[in-house]
Formats: sequence, C-alpha cells, structure tokens
Amino acid sequence: MSSQLSEFEQLNQESSTGTAREFWLFIVENKCWWMIPILVIFCAFGVLIACGPSGILPFVYMMF
Repeated sequence: MSSQLSEFEQLNQESSTGTAREFWLFIVENKCWWMIPILVIFCAFGVLIACGPSGILPFVYMMF
C-alpha cells in the first residue's frame, strides 16, 4: 500500500467547517444578500416556537 494519500483522503482529513459557516460563505461568495432577511424571519419563528410551551409567549404578544 502506498504511503501517499489520495486527494479524496487528504480532503477527508482536513478540519470541517460548520453548517452555519458554510452557509454564510455561500451567501458571501455568491452575493445572495437577499437571503439574510429570510433567515432572520425563520430564526424569529423558531424562537417563537421554542418559547411557546414555556409561558413566555403571552408576554411577547402584549408587546405588540
């Protein structure tokens, strides 16, 4: 067996970046700035859904 690693094996041994960082790099490299407001809204809905069972949600409704 050869001591040299194939290109695929070398790429596998490199440290992997997180999903959020890869998505951010995708937005920056492809200049898809219009995706940022959509992501903010999705995150806000996720927070509201996560806070629903905790009893905090009625206080959020009162603020608006």
